[in-house]
Amino acid sequence: MTNSDRRPGVASDAGPGDVLSPQSPIEIIERWDEWVVEEYRGGHRDGETYATYDRRIDAIRGAKARMDDENHPCLLKWDADDIVGNIYWNPLFERLELRYDPLVEAWAVVPAAGHYLFVTASTLETALEEARAVQRRFDFKRLDVYTRDGSRRKRIDHRFVRQSLAKSGVRFEKRTPPDGRSTDPVVDGVDADDDAPTEDGSTTPSSVPASALFASVSDLTEVTVESTSGPIHRYRATWTDGEPATIAALSPEYSDHSAAVDAFTEGVEDWERIGDSAHVTTVFDTGIGPSPWVAYRTGDLDFTAYGDELSVRTQRRVCREIAIGLEVARGNGVPGIGVEPGNVCVVSEDGTKRLMLSGWGLRWKVTRALHADHVTPYTAPEQLDGKLTATTDVYQLGAFAYRLLTGTAPFSDATALKTAIREKSPAPPSRHRRVPAAVDDVLARAMATDPADRYDGVDDLYGALLGVFQ
Repeated sequence: MTNSDRRPGVASDAGPGDVLSPQSPIEIIERWDEWVVEEYRGGHRDGETYATYDRRIDAIRGAKARMDDENHPCLLKWDADDIVGNIYWNPLFERLELRYDPLVEAWAVVPAAGHYLFVTASTLETALEEARAVQRRFDFKRLDVYTRDGSRRKRIDHRFVRQSLAKSGVRFEKRTPPDGRSTDPVVDGVDADDDAPTEDGSTTPSSVPASALFASVSDLTEVTVESTSGPIHRYRATWTDGEPATIAALSPEYSDHSAAVDAFTEGVEDWERIGDSAHVTTVFDTGIGPSPWVAYRTGDLDFTAYGDELSVRTQRRVCREIAIGLEVARGNGVPGIGVEPGNVCVVSEDGTKRLMLSGWGLRWKVTRALHADHVTPYTAPEQLDGKLTATTDVYQLGAFAYRLLTGTAPFSDATALKTAIREKSPAPPSRHRRVPAAVDDVLARAMATDPADRYDGVDDLYGALLGVFQ
């Protein structure tokens, strides 16, 4: 066997495509009032146009489907004429490996995903040259070079990842830690390229999605994990302009679950439709990789602590601002759900504080798509059956007002929360805190188990509360 002994492999169904005709990357650009999905040709914007869309989220979804179905290596989303904001990589082209194969006594170039042998060579020097040629030809994101004993020796990134200026036809905002030691993303002290090992050699589940998210969303810095339980994971970060942000992402476990993905993306689309309202949290950006996600503005204060210190007058104002957000949603055909303290953002502006709603029922919608339960003290009875009514928002505002006025969540003494929500009313508010007895009647009507027995709208509920406290 000579140094140039090369053996092209045979692709399986999971292989990276026909070795004789590699596909080009795909790009999404905004042109006038539409989003264009086209072939990437070095940033010259003259590739074949595949499709056009009226909405960015539809363009992203259509482009990703084409990328996966036709084995394009990656998808570039342009944020400006010379800046790419996000790159979504086809999993088949995430990583190429150069390993020594003792069975054939040669160095082999293979993709980490699928079963495909590109080439073998008898020397590492020749194998590395061939591997780099394969990486360039097929646009693999990374090439990992291993020693004979299986330890990773070297990592070579695709030009899209390692270059910040237009030699590759794209420009990125590179994030470098303050000490300047590395240009690789760092999340909670974990290299974004590697899983975080624990003492027993396993990986830390919560750090892996955060690292992948950080690597995929170019506008994020200082990502920390808030919650990775349930179907929606949450992270805190700093957005590109220094504003605090929260990122809600569909759990990677469900990234291939079409119903869950559709529920998440449709919920985000609803949210974006009302995002210009003063009392709806601003959506910074959305994406589909590594799983569907939405980044939105985070409040300056934790509402639970903030709300417990408010005067009755300010509590009334809080209810009014939440009611305005719900009215905006209703006027735009968006379900007014997800009203609970964890989804209320407190934003300080010019010495005043403003309340904004986030979430908009994302978790409920996704769990429903998964045929699972998501029950909180603020869940309306009809939601337990997967339904929404014209007065579901009235119930949720009533439950939120109950927590605000009493300092205690509804049904806090219930041993079976679902049964209590379906069959009972919460304890009268006046038992928890000194509030006018008339509040008991107002909130009992707002939280009636029969939707027809509630106030007709959130404005009517707010008017009733205002009448009690005047």
